[in-house]
Amino acid sequence: MKNNKSYQSQLLLKQKIALILFGLFLFLMLLEASLRLGGAILLSIQEHRNLQSMKQKGAYRILCLGESTTGGQYPPFLEEMLNQRNIGIKFSVIDDGTAGFNTKTILQKLEGNLDKYKPQMVIAMMGINDGGERAFWENKYSVKVISFLESFRVYKLARLIWLHMQDKFRKTQGYLLKAGLSIAYAGSIPAEDSFKKTAEPDSQDNSKANLKDDQAYLEDAELYSIAGRFADAEASLKKALAINPQNNFVHGRLIFLYWDYKYFPQSVSAFEEAIKINPLNAEAYYQMSGAYTDRGEYSSAEQLLRKTIEISPDHFPAVSALTLVYRRQGKYLEIEKLLKKYIKQYPQSEYICSLLAAFYEQTGRYRSAKEYYKAANKLRMQYYNPTTRSNYLKLKSVLDKRNIKLVCMQYPVRSVEPLKEIFPDRDGIIFVDNEKVFKDALKSSSYESIFRDSFAGDFGHCTDKGNQLLAQHIADVILKNVFGK
Repeated sequence: MKNNKSYQSQLLLKQKIALILFGLFLFLMLLEASLRLGGAILLSIQEHRNLQSMKQKGAYRILCLGESTTGGQYPPFLEEMLNQRNIGIKFSVIDDGTAGFNTKTILQKLEGNLDKYKPQMVIAMMGINDGGERAFWENKYSVKVISFLESFRVYKLARLIWLHMQDKFRKTQGYLLKAGLSIAYAGSIPAEDSFKKTAEPDSQDNSKANLKDDQAYLEDAELYSIAGRFADAEASLKKALAINPQNNFVHGRLIFLYWDYKYFPQSVSAFEEAIKINPLNAEAYYQMSGAYTDRGEYSSAEQLLRKTIEISPDHFPAVSALTLVYRRQGKYLEIEKLLKKYIKQYPQSEYICSLLAAFYEQTGRYRSAKEYYKAANKLRMQYYNPTTRSNYLKLKSVLDKRNIKLVCMQYPVRSVEPLKEIFPDRDGIIFVDNEKVFKDALKSSSYESIFRDSFAGDFGHCTDKGNQLLAQHIADVILKNVFGK
């Protein structure tokens, strides 16, 4: 009898717990639904107000972020095409693309540019300069669960409350610390001065901090070059070489600087000096090949590129440059021979797969092109660049706080899916997929009519025709998804 009562009480307890859990689940689902509905209503009201405001007050400002594929490229065409539609809103497109920038430097300028231009929308096409750092997307169950939870508004609300509590706690700590320091320094040094003294290093530390190494001078040179300050860039590179004459990359950058500014004889001198110091400096051969390619001296460029990959077989940009030089000489059999050799050696390289896909696309072998495009996209879905992902998430966070619309655009030819994978929460983001429009264009037009080079393997910097195609597609996506036109 006692056992029966005990069993019934345990069953009753389990039923109560189940009801409580069900009630909690139902509450969370209702809260989630109300948050989503409320968010959608607020976004709709905000969008309506923004559109009305633009009609009354002035232009709808769009800020374009990126590197050399953005700077001086598609933005002017985009402004022209948007305004040609005559939807009752004037558009102003601001070009903030800068050659050589990576996502880190783009993000460093972001807040200042948002304050300066006050855009209603930001278009980002970035990440190609972030280097070869790659990491596997984790497929563990725990990571999937976390990503799933992050997509819920209830999770975001809880996280917001938690961050607010942490912020309050830090402020309380700050007040206590300041109060303690004020008491400790009462009658002698004001508390504010004590903060300054502890925050600033001593003069000896400052003098040490001002001493630069070759890497710091190289970074200075990059920024000077981007700003068009040739003399300062040259001086910085020479200072870097004075510190470390064995720095192969600095030698390469000096060669590039000269030919980029059309000082060919100086490029030759810098190249000769570089290989005198190190005859196996692959970067020097690679950069010098660019000077000859730029001058249309393809035979000389070919010899230097062959030497580059002889020294450094995994120098993939040199492989890409060599395919371009071969193509301009009409040596298509040499391209296929080179790329088939590389795909055997590096079957898991999305870069080599991309080169092969682009080559087959250019030569009309669309079935083979489709096969290698598919292989390249599959590999990109397996990996991600941690720096690129982190800075895209930072970009979204900054824009969300300012209620600025984010448009994430994939590079020409490439699938947008790896870019989408970056974001656990895609709410409010407009994605522009440039894969189909460019692949279709390449079937009816030559590669050279759309791209000026093939630096990325399957695509390069656009010609005017390519930039018009890019701008046209962006305009179509924006007008449809934001303005309903």
